[in-house]
Amino acid sequence: MGLNDISGVFSHYFIVGFFLPSFFVLVALKLALSSSFLPAVVEPDRTGSFLVIGGVSVLIGLLLIGLNFPIVRLLEGYPLMEPSPRRFAGVRRWLKLHLVGRQQAHFDDLVAMKKEGGLSRRIGTWRLDIWFPTKREDVLPTSLGNRIRAFEVYGERRWGLSSIAAWPRIEMLLSEPEEKLYLDAQADFLFFANGSVGAFVAGLVLGVDGAVNHPHPWWLVWIYALPFVLSYLLYTGSLGAAERWGDAVRSAVDLHRLDLYTTLGLKVPGTFAEERQLGEAVTNLLYWGTAVPDRFKAQSQDSLSSPAGPDEG
Repeated sequence: MGLNDISGVFSHYFIVGFFLPSFFVLVALKLALSSSFLPAVVEPDRTGSFLVIGGVSVLIGLLLIGLNFPIVRLLEGYPLMEPSPRRFAGVRRWLKLHLVGRQQAHFDDLVAMKKEGGLSRRIGTWRLDIWFPTKREDVLPTSLGNRIRAFEVYGERRWGLSSIAAWPRIEMLLSEPEEKLYLDAQADFLFFANGSVGAFVAGLVLGVDGAVNHPHPWWLVWIYALPFVLSYLLYTGSLGAAERWGDAVRSAVDLHRLDLYTTLGLKVPGTFAEERQLGEAVTNLLYWGTAVPDRFKAQSQDSLSSPAGPDEG
């Protein structure tokens, strides 16, 4: 989401997805850290410290907007799928094989359910559709990555049209209520995702403070594990939020794919098989600039591109 005007900064999308996770983490650190780890302006005896925290949270929220893409990719597990420096290659390869293997085993279980028939078949089919990409070899290391990947490949799986390639165009076709529903669903996901990362970072800071200053008695030692527990719980919450975000994307693709075709000057397909062919052609157009076959072009576009004009004979 771009910062086109100041009202956009304080939208529901920004407040829920970026400001609130930052604010809650900073408040928790203010309450838990020792005074030597806190700036004087936010120490417990300073009035207006929560206003300062609120202002800093806005700045961190703006920073998180810029870091949104790498943070989400980190939670999806993509860094494990990329080449690594030689000195870390062994550990990274083991971690990748372990995590991807667990996800693929879950994928295989659902495929087996799908083959059983009856209720098991319906449950297996539904969960495969919303929890995993189409192919086993495309499975990612984390549950979150696979849920996001599932709706990223939805358009191609269902209609032959890549959702990733088409989404920037389809997003421009959304009505105001549709856009609000989509942004609210995405903001809910970002609240859990940014909150999970923030809680993990807070746990590291709290652990360093505990090792250096020992600000809490022994019976409060559990407080150092609490941020990591919260981080895991927030990550778990992000899975359901990602599914709701995916539902918004799927709905938009279902409702506006034909509008995209007509906007591009193409015919509305008459059959399902023809639509899949058109979807693949449009995907190639958007990705690689490959020309769409003439049989898919609308009549008005055909006449404009014909070698002889209407007055020539």
